[in-house]
Amino acid sequence: MAGETNYYGRSWRLLTRDKGWIKVLLVMAIATVVPIAGPLGVLGYALEWARLTAWAPKQKGVGVGACIKSGWRGFVVMLGWNLALMLVFALLRSLFHYSSVLEILILVVTVFSEVLFFVAALRAAIYQDFKAGYQANRLYDMLKRDFGGVAHVTGVTCLMSLVVGIIMAVLFSVLLMPLIMQLATFVATSSSGYYGSYYYGYPSTDAMALRMMADTVGSMVPGIVV
Repeated sequence: MAGETNYYGRSWRLLTRDKGWIKVLLVMAIATVVPIAGPLGVLGYALEWARLTAWAPKQKGVGVGACIKSGWRGFVVMLGWNLALMLVFALLRSLFHYSSVLEILILVVTVFSEVLFFVAALRAAIYQDFKAGYQANRLYDMLKRDFGGVAHVTGVTCLMSLVVGIIMAVLFSVLLMPLIMQLATFVATSSSGYYGSYYYGYPSTDAMALRMMADTVGSMVPGIVV
């Protein structure tokens, strides 16, 4: 347990040791908005940082081009493994006819496999070769050697996803509450014909629907920024 604590503590210190480290995370978050190149660059930055840390701790001086290349390499590896897993799941569903036990098992395997697939992408980044990410025997050896560590990382990842999901759900609920109230008022009054269409100064229900769509987009902007 002490070793695990030191390991995670060391990882956190490597992340936060440089002044302004939070800016890097914010820039990465903004970069994901850029189509295609943004997510690939962010994934590649994480892989490149991990690759460099494996040899010599380093956080700066990682080129954008290298990040995109590494991200593309990792994306191909993760995509290949996910497609293979989807084929296995489809075969199991056809054999066992979508049983509830099977669906629970598939959910558990899916969550657990995402960590393994990222490790596969990391292997491809370390060796800078697609084939390194598809060496199933190496992944099996890693899983057999430290199953508890992989399970721990998977649990932490699920917990973080759950917490972030709850926070975002609450945030969007608060942001959309005025629109929900407006929609409820509109539904309640539209049945009265003239009153519902003209009392609020809107020429038709179509105009009201357009207004609500605009309000929805506007209210979601703060949540998307966060």
